[in-house]
Amino acid sequence: MALINCSECGTEVSDRANSCPKCGAPIAKSPDIESSSTVLGIVSVGLGLGAVLMPYFAAVFLVPAAIICGVIAIRKSQKVLGTVGTILGLIGVAGIIYTSNQIMQITSAIGGKSSEFSLPQSFGSEPPIVTRSEYDQIREGMSYSEVKAIIGASGVELSRSDIAGYSTVMYSWTNSDGSNMNAMFENGGLVNKAQFGLP
Repeated sequence: MALINCSECGTEVSDRANSCPKCGAPIAKSPDIESSSTVLGIVSVGLGLGAVLMPYFAAVFLVPAAIICGVIAIRKSQKVLGTVGTILGLIGVAGIIYTSNQIMQITSAIGGKSSEFSLPQSFGSEPPIVTRSEYDQIREGMSYSEVKAIIGASGVELSRSDIAGYSTVMYSWTNSDGSNMNAMFENGGLVNKAQFGLP
């Protein structure tokens, strides 16, 4: 809160007051405060929409930003925009938790199967499904078929979502030693890839 002078009588009044307590003249609100809180509210809604609509990897970064901007916007009197942005951010949190659980379940299921059917140590380890060399050949924009051709094996589908004209699918390739590669495709093209411990 700041003190400003009334434009009519010059009395010091709060910048949050609607009118001067001495003469009753209306107090003009600072356009900078209002416009900055409006911008924050709009940014919060935009980030919230991104958190809901964007792929898993992007949502992880957008969700906290949407919630933080939403809370700040609410505190700066942009309650509607701030609330909408915060709610969208919380929906994004639910989506991240759901997708993370799906990834964990599928990864543990694949790990269980590979250990069940692994060859005895005397026969040597199984050849990897995906290698670092193959991973490095995969480029953004490639189709699932192109990626599959490079690796030479189909991936396990981890998640799929079709929202607002965006079709997002995530696949995983896991080796018997636990090293793996994940790839996310949006509308048929690769948008993100990640690997862990590939040989």
